[in-house]
Formats: sequence, C-alpha cells, structure tokens
Amino acid sequence: MTRRFVSQLNVGENIDQIFLVRSVRELKTRADKRYLDVELSDRSGTIAAKIWDGVDKVLGAFQVDDYVKVRGQVTEYKGQLQITVSSISKAKDEGINEAEMLPHTEKDPAEMLGRLKEVLTTGVTEPNLRRLISLFLDDPGFMATFKRSSAATTFHHAYIGGLLEHTVSMLNMALRILPEYPALDKNLLLAAVFLHDIGKTVEMSGTRGFYFTDEGKMLGHVYMGAEMIETRARTLAGFPHQLLNLLKHMVLSHHGTLEWGSPVLPCTMEAIALHYLDNLDAKMNAFVIETNRIRDPERRWSDWSRMFERELYRGAVKE
Repeated sequence: MTRRFVSQLNVGENIDQIFLVRSVRELKTRADKRYLDVELSDRSGTIAAKIWDGVDKVLGAFQVDDYVKVRGQVTEYKGQLQITVSSISKAKDEGINEAEMLPHTEKDPAEMLGRLKEVLTTGVTEPNLRRLISLFLDDPGFMATFKRSSAATTFHHAYIGGLLEHTVSMLNMALRILPEYPALDKNLLLAAVFLHDIGKTVEMSGTRGFYFTDEGKMLGHVYMGAEMIETRARTLAGFPHQLLNLLKHMVLSHHGTLEWGSPVLPCTMEAIALHYLDNLDAKMNAFVIETNRIRDPERRWSDWSRMFERELYRGAVKE
C-alpha cells in the first residue's frame, strides 16, 4: 500500500500504517475517563492521535521515538485533523524507510557542505579566524553532527540538515550585503555566521527527532556556542583576546533582544548585521513552512501562527 503522508490525510480516511511517536500523554476527560494523547509524525508533519479505549493495554507498550503501527480513522476536532485509534503497537525498525519518516532538508547536503567550505576558505582571510574555523571544519565528529543537526525543534529549519541549510543561506546573504556596507568586517561576519548556532549541536539530541538535552535546557545554545568557541580558541597560541571578545559578542547577541534569549544586546556593526541575517532567514523559512501547511487549495490564509502571532497570507490562488 502506498503511504499516505500526514500532509495528505483527509477526514474520514481509514489508517493502517506506521508513524513515529513524538509525544505520549495520559490525560482525563471531563467525565474523569482516562485516555492517551499521542503525537504522531512522518516527514511531512505531525498529527494528534487519541486512544480512548484499552489505555491499560497500550500504556508503556511504546514511547517517544518508537515507530508504531496505527489503525484508526482520521477525524476532525476544532478544525484540526486527528486520528481516532482503534489499535496501536510498537513496530520493528527493520525495513522502515527513514526518508519517509523523518523531515529533512530538500537541498543536497553535500552541495551545501561544499558551499559552506568554499565561502569560509575563500572569504575568511584573517589568519587567526582561519585557524579557529579550521578547528571546526577539520573535526569529522563535529561536522557530521553539524551536517545532520536541526536548527530548531519547531518554527524554522526544524528538520535534519536544517542547521547546515540555515547557515549556508546566511553566508550567501552575508556575501550579498557586504558590498553595500564597506565598513563591515568581512572576516568577522562570515566567521560568526558559521559559528553563531554551533551550540545547537549539543543543545539538541536525538536520532529520530530533536529534543533538548539536559545541558541544552539549563544553558542554551547561545551560551554553549560561545563556550565552544572560547575553548577551541584557547588552544591556538597567540589568539588575540579582543578578536575573541568580538566574535563571542556576536554569538551571545545574535538573537537581538534580551527577551529572545540573548544575554547581551548587539552593539557592533557586525553583531547587528548577524542578528538581522539570522532573523530574516528564520522568518522566511518559517513563513514557507506555515503556508505550506494549508491543505485547501482555495484557502489564502494560514492558521494562526505562534511564531508570527498572526495568520499569514500566501497570495491569491493560481488560476
């Protein structure tokens, strides 16, 4: 049977296929009846599933990141699709096509990695920054994680290869704005674009999904990224203290505001440029993701977006 992806499901469809478990919660109805609220997913998105009967039989039989075989029917509640489950059981990993189950970048990872290295090796000419960047680029373990990592758990670039895609997009944008603002330090900006989110390689973990680690929850990727930079820079003899401060400042301030998670505000030209490049790329990617969720070809507006705090207009329906 051809797989029906989450994004293709419609009310009334009968389901008999495998999904990935994103979350499991035991809840109670107003009548005090126990039920399970399960979030299921494949590469195209997520859908809620409700298990109303036989909770004791299935509770503990599967957990987050398990593949499960689900039988049930697609229903609708408050405008959102969900699956009313008739049976659910843990599935064997063997034979499951990961490319169907996990969201991933639609761009070629090898091409993006090549572009990343090309921009950094030709664009960063300051010797100390070149030495520092090489410590990351020449680390196979780090680069394997960087290549696979998501840029977020939700909102933007939240898929395998998302961090690499986000970084390369920002590098390309940085190269475009540099001729317009000659006062910008090209070396610092390109180095910081590459390094600004490296903390996400340790903030999040998971082979089938991206979840915050204990360290990630306690410290956050902004601080951890600056710490990773300092740790490696201190292995380089004679690395200038002021240059390290300027680079760390850019990483620590790249969210732009205190309420968005930056411990300091951007106060150099390069730090301000980095923040807006980061914000623009994140917002554009999030807009595409939100508007792509619109199922009805006649609809012009998205559902309410938590990121944008508004509905989004995707444009007139094409004739």
